[in-house]
Formats: sequence, C-alpha cells, structure tokens
Amino acid sequence: MQLEGTLDKFPLRELIEMVIYSSVTGVLELRVGAEIGRLFFRDGRPYHALSGERAGIDAVTAMFEEHDAPFRFVADRDSAEMTLWMDPWEMLDRGEAQALKWAAVRRHIASVDCVPTLLGGPPTGQIQISESAWPVLAAVDGQRTIREIAEHLNWVLFDTCTALVSLMSGDLIALQPARPSLFEPYATPSASLGRIVDPSSADQPAAEQPHAEPGFLERMLAEAQAKEQQRPSLTDETQDGKRVYRYRYVDDRR
Repeated sequence: MQLEGTLDKFPLRELIEMVIYSSVTGVLELRVGAEIGRLFFRDGRPYHALSGERAGIDAVTAMFEEHDAPFRFVADRDSAEMTLWMDPWEMLDRGEAQALKWAAVRRHIASVDCVPTLLGGPPTGQIQISESAWPVLAAVDGQRTIREIAEHLNWVLFDTCTALVSLMSGDLIALQPARPSLFEPYATPSASLGRIVDPSSADQPAAEQPHAEPGFLERMLAEAQAKEQQRPSLTDETQDGKRVYRYRYVDDRR
C-alpha cells in the first residue's frame, strides 16, 4: 500500500486520522523544510516521529507547520526507535496547538540561529520585564545564538523564543544573523555585550581612547546579575561578629 499527494489537498490531521482508523503499519513521510519528516505507525498507532534533529512530539509539531508539502505513506515499514507514548488523539491536539504557537513566534524570529543583542539606547517609558524573561535577558551576550541560549539555560527552545519575543516587543534586544568568525580578522567581539572592538585602538594612549559609559540596559542587567550572584559567606558572618564584639567592648568600658 502506498498513498501520496500534497497537504493542501489532504490536510495532515485527516491523513493521520485515516491511518489510525485503518489500523495499518507503515511510515508517513513528508517534506519539512529541507528535511524529510517521518511518522511511524504500528497497527494504526503512532510510536515514533523524526524530522532532522527533532524527535517525538517536536517532530510532529514541525510536520503540522507544513501546509502544502508533498507526502507519501509506505506500508510495512517500521523503526526500532520509540519516541511517542501518548494517546494518538492527544498527540494530534498537542502537535496542532504547538504548531500554531510556533507560527506566531516565527513572525518575529525567522531562525533560531540568529544572535540576540542588547539595544544600546535607553528605552522610553516604563520597562516591564516578566520573571520568566529575566534569565534569557541575562544570557544575551551578543555571541550566543538563540539555540545556544536555550542550551545554556537548559530550557525548551520554544520557551526561550517566547521570552525573546517579549523582550523584542519592549525594544530591549534585536536579532542579528550569525556572524562566522572567519570573516572578522580585524575585529574582536567583546565578551560581555557583543560589541566589535578595533584592535588598533589598543595602541592608543589611555587618555586618547574614547570612554564609553555603560548604557541603561547594561547597568540594569549588571545589577540583576550581581544580586543573583550574592551568597552569604562564612567570612562575612565572621566580620559581622567582630564588629558586634567591638561595639559591645566599647559599651562595657563606658
């Protein structure tokens, strides 16, 4: 048995439902961008999905983002892997819902390989940053891509993108395409904010080098990071104890 066509003629949900109701074994293949997405069925039950580096429900979500891609179903094909354990109908609902959310995100973020950078000027009006967006803002260094920020925070990629969209809407960050270091032989990116530093400026006397005051966002971010790094230490407690002891000693003498 082999069925083929395009998703604009046969929507993906209806196609999967037909395979489930038919209780057949095989694989549904369709074009997902530049990759091939595969959804495996055993007796009509989906048990494994793969699309590039994505697997399980993430791969199913990627398939639901396609609307006119070519597809085919090949019977009697199986896989030794298993990445789907949920109820088939729950899989359909979750895959469709996440695809809709990703569609909204992709209107602002074209690729997760873009590099978020802080905007230098102070924003106008009152700034409101959600608690969930703070870790993402702190991880923006002008060097990490969106994918690398998610890995650095050990976050789900979608949650990272959602936080970035909120920061972009507040004019706090902007997205830049990834810059291969091979094409930057005369500039060195700074470690903190991703600005490009001309090495020739290092030869200038200190008095002649322009002094750049930290921007509003840089100061705000530095203060937030400093608060997170504060930890009580034995040394601090010992010093406090010494101060209290001296104070009492003076009082006793009076």
